[in-house]
Amino acid sequence: AASGGAAPVGGGAAAAAAGADSEETRLLRRLENLRGRGDGSGEAATLIALSELWLRGYRRDEALQAAEDAKAAAGAVGDREREAEACRSAVKVLTAKEDLPAAERRVAAERAALGGGGLAEAILSLACADVQLEQGRAKEGQRSAEKALGTSTELGDKKWMASSYEVLTAAMLSSERVDKSLQAADKALALYRELGDIRKEAAILRTVSRAHAAKGDSSNAVKRAQESQALCRELCDHKGEAAALECLAGAHLAKPDGAEEAAAFALKSAKLYKQIGDAPGQVNALQTAVSALLAARESEAAFREAKEALAAARSDGNANLIGTSLELLANIHLQNEMPKKALQVAQEELEHAQEAGDARRQAIVLQKMASVHVANNQPKEGIRRAEEALELAKSTKDKKVEAAACSVIAIHLINQKKFDDAAAAARQAEVLLRELGDVVGRVQALQLVTSAYCENNDHANAIKASWEQHAVYKEVGYKDLEASTLLGVADFLNMAKGAREALKPAQDSKVLFQQLGDKEGEAGALLTIANLQLAVQLPTDGLKSAKESELLSRSVGDVLGQASALQTACN
Repeated sequence: AASGGAAPVGGGAAAAAAGADSEETRLLRRLENLRGRGDGSGEAATLIALSELWLRGYRRDEALQAAEDAKAAAGAVGDREREAEACRSAVKVLTAKEDLPAAERRVAAERAALGGGGLAEAILSLACADVQLEQGRAKEGQRSAEKALGTSTELGDKKWMASSYEVLTAAMLSSERVDKSLQAADKALALYRELGDIRKEAAILRTVSRAHAAKGDSSNAVKRAQESQALCRELCDHKGEAAALECLAGAHLAKPDGAEEAAAFALKSAKLYKQIGDAPGQVNALQTAVSALLAARESEAAFREAKEALAAARSDGNANLIGTSLELLANIHLQNEMPKKALQVAQEELEHAQEAGDARRQAIVLQKMASVHVANNQPKEGIRRAEEALELAKSTKDKKVEAAACSVIAIHLINQKKFDDAAAAARQAEVLLRELGDVVGRVQALQLVTSAYCENNDHANAIKASWEQHAVYKEVGYKDLEASTLLGVADFLNMAKGAREALKPAQDSKVLFQQLGDKEGEAGALLTIANLQLAVQLPTDGLKSAKESELLSRSVGDVLGQASALQTACN
C-alpha cells in the first residue's frame, strides 16, 4: 500500500496456504512477526528475500510487488542501503521481464533520489551493472562492478564485496576474459564461504564450471559442477541441482567424445525441472540435450526430445519458449532435408496458437514459419507469412513484438534484393523501438537499414544510417557503444570514400575509449588509425600509433592484439 500499487505482500492467509516447511512459509511468518514489532529494516530484508524467491519461481509480478514494498518499508525508517537493495531486486525483475528500458530508468531515478556516496551507491552501481550485462555491454558492466567493489571494500562490507566479485565474474566471462573471470570467481567463492551463503556459493560454482568449459578444461568444469550439485542437494534446492546437471552437460560437451554423456546429464536436468514444474528450465535443458544428441549423431533421439521441448513450452504457454522450441524442431527437419515436415510442424503449432486465441503467440509462430519458407526456397510465401505476423503483432498492441516482425520482414526483403522495401521495414522497427525507449534495439534496426543500403551499393544512405547509430548512443550517453560504433563508421567510410575520410571517426573513437579507461578498446582504435595512416602515406604516424597499440595490448595481456599491432608496425 505504501508503494501506491497493489496491496502489500504477506497476509496471514498466504502463509497458511503455503507448505508447512517451505522457505516461502518461513519468510512470510517472519514478515508478519517483523511487521508486528515495527522493524522496518528487517521487514525490508525479508521482502527482498521473498522477491528473490518468487523471481526464481517465475512469479514476477509478485516479486516486483515485494521489491516495491521492501523499498517503502526501508524508506519509512531511513535505511538507504535497504532501499538501494530493494531497487536492485526490482531491476532484476524488470530485466527478467525483458523490460530493459524500464530497468535502466529505475536505476537512474533511484540514484537521483538517494544521492551519491556510501554503500547505497555501490549497490546501485551493481544494479546498473545488471542492466548493462543484459544489454550486452560487458565492459561497462565490469566498470560499474569495479566501482561497487571499490566502495564496498573501503567500507569493509563483505556481502557487497562478494556480490561485486560475482558480477565481475559474469562480466569478464561475457567479454571472453576467462582467466580473469576465474580469478574474480575465486574471490567471490571465498567471501560467500566466509559468510556461510551456500546458495550463492553453489551458483558461483556453476559459473566457474561454465568458464572452465569455455576454456576447454572439461575436467575442472565437471568437478565444479559436481560441487555445486552437492551443495544444492544439501540445501534441497532442486532448481539449483537441475542447473548443476545442465552445467555437467556443458562440461561433457567440451570433451571431444563427451556428447553422449552430455545428453544424459541434460535429460536428467530436464526430468528434474519437470518434477518441480519449471517449464522454462525443462525446455532449456531439453534444447541442450538435443544439441548433444545431434553432436552424437543420434538424430532420432534428438527429434524425440525436440518434440518434448515443444510440448513442454506449449503447456507453459510462453510464446517465446514456443518459438525457440519450434525453430529447433523445424531445423532438425531442414537438416534432414525434409522441408515439408518442417512446414507441417510449424502449421500445427500455428493451429494450436489459433485455438488458444493468443495473437502474440500466433505472430511469433508465423515469424518462424516465414523463416522455414525462406529456407525451403519459397521467398514469396515467407514474406507473406512475415506480413501476416506483422498484422497480428499490431493487434496485440505490443510494440516489441511488432518491431520484431518488422525486422524479420526487413531481413527477408534484403535476401530477396528488395532493398528499399527492406530499409523501410527496418525504419518502421526503429520508430517502434524508439517509442519503447529501447536504445540497443533501435541501433540494431538501424544496422538493418545500413545493411539494406550496403547490399544495394547505396553508400551515401548507408553512411547516413551509420552516423544515425552513433547519434543514438551519443544522445543517451553510452560512450562505450558510441566508441565502438565510431570504429564501424570508420571502417565503412574507408571502404566507401577512402582512408582519409575514415581517420577522424577512428581518432574520435580512440579519445572516447581513453576517457573510459578502456585500454583494450583504445588499442583497437589505435590499430585502426595506424592502418589508415599507412593507407594515406603517413607511415611515421602509423608506426607511432601501432607501437602505442602494442604497448596497450601488452598491458592488458591481449596477445592477439599485441601480435596484430606488431604486424602493422612491420608494415
